Amino acid sequence: MDERKKIRAFYQRYQNRIQAGILGAVYLCFFLWGLCSYQDYGISWDEKIQREHGLVNLKYVYEQIHGAGAVPEGFPDIAQNLETYSARYYGIGIKIPLILIEYLCGFQMTARQIYGMNHLYTFLLFFCASIFVYRIAKKLKYGFWYALLAVLLFISCPRILADAFYNIKDSAFLSLFVIMLYYGICVMEEFRLRSAAGLAVCAAFCLNTRIVGAFPLGITCIFYLCRQRGGMWKRTAQVFGTGAFSALIYMLITPASWGNFISFISHAVRVFSNYQHIGYVSLGNRVYLDTDLPWYYTVYCIFATVPLLYSAGSVTGVFAALKELAGKGPDQRSQPDQIQTMLLAQFLSLLLYDALMRPIKYNMWRHFYFLFIYITLFTVKGIRYVWETGRIRRLAVNVLVCGSMAVTCIWIAASHPYEYAYFNLLLPTADTDAMRYDYWHVSGQDLLRRIQSDPDRNVYVEDCSGLYFGESGWENYHHNYEKDGAEYKTDYSEAGTKLPVIYRRLDEIQVGGRTVGSLLQRIHYHDCLGKYFIS
Repeated sequence: MDERKKIRAFYQRYQNRIQAGILGAVYLCFFLWGLCSYQDYGISWDEKIQREHGLVNLKYVYEQIHGAGAVPEGFPDIAQNLETYSARYYGIGIKIPLILIEYLCGFQMTARQIYGMNHLYTFLLFFCASIFVYRIAKKLKYGFWYALLAVLLFISCPRILADAFYNIKDSAFLSLFVIMLYYGICVMEEFRLRSAAGLAVCAAFCLNTRIVGAFPLGITCIFYLCRQRGGMWKRTAQVFGTGAFSALIYMLITPASWGNFISFISHAVRVFSNYQHIGYVSLGNRVYLDTDLPWYYTVYCIFATVPLLYSAGSVTGVFAALKELAGKGPDQRSQPDQIQTMLLAQFLSLLLYDALMRPIKYNMWRHFYFLFIYITLFTVKGIRYVWETGRIRRLAVNVLVCGSMAVTCIWIAASHPYEYAYFNLLLPTADTDAMRYDYWHVSGQDLLRRIQSDPDRNVYVEDCSGLYFGESGWENYHHNYEKDGAEYKTDYSEAGTKLPVIYRRLDEIQVGGRTVGSLLQRIHYHDCLGKYFIS
């Protein structure tokens, strides 16, 4: 007992230093892990598309400065003009640093350097967002250990963690959204120019990346305007001033809007509110048109692809928040209560909007990855609520939380770099087998490395792994753009999909007994009759 008292006294005496050391160690370990891991992931097919968006915008800006037709020395052969570019409504604000680095290097960087830089940059954005997760939790008065738990939950969800390297669109939006949410909370507490400027800048980049960020931002403005009866005109002027500054930044980082800003915004809203992408989406053993998904699609995908701790904890946290909201009148709510109410309103409103409006979605819930910050915070809220209900349950809660996180981290380490193939234990195996595991084709790099011993590596290039060809270690790989003419090809189809008749499965990458990607080899038919039927 005396030893316990001494330890407790020592901890209380140096509490701040100890907590700072623990938090710093967690962030340092995560940062070093990211630096060691960002090159483990292959190139996703969307990274090449996003780079092209940036280069088309850079070409337009360069022509505005140096005259029509002018391009920087070494600029890639890109014929599209921004005025007629079909993807001109896609924002490139968050990619400006990447484009500038290429420009400063005279566009002499190799594909491995370009996309490795993309991966590192996307991870650094996610790392910065994890710092703001801690700060948001402290604003909610969660205390050090619960705030630390929020950070650990944020950085250890397998799919979110994997996308934090190669998903320059959805993961970057999640990171920007977290930072914007933090500054929104700061403004809710007290309007200061520093907080308002941070909110304006983050909102501009956030909306430039995905326009849906305007929805929770609008709810933040409503809560701020209605926070008290007096001073409505002053708060209205502050909101409009912040909005005007944000709009100016948005315009500066969106070259496509320079001609007519109002017209561009109205067209962008119309394009993304009724985005046309006719395709098919697997949900369990059923296949839907992406224009006719069931109302519960996003919620189903969230529950299927996050560990059970998040599912059970977030539902419990929402219940606890609603219970607290119902038990306190408007005058009894503290500032953290008001912030929590705002977060709850944003979260539930977004889920309701998705269920009622059913916007276009494909590949699970990646378009709604920004909801993950709410899931993280309400999971911590749920854990805290259960832990504080009674002493008998505390040991069980501690064991379940630590056990769940340990199992998840072990799975991440064992499955790296294919964490994106994670499904939780509640989803039936038959349902997961009907879904595509490697939507982004990032396993293609590792699949092609399995034929390095073949002197004639004639590969059908249908994904971005071919961008490595010609570089050190990839000199003997050869492009082939004929779909059925290559010696090798990669395949990422759903389980059970029939292979092309002239190909056999040579090798595959499996995670948890499920095939992520396959390497196919051409079958050579030597008899005339076989060749006739294959032709």
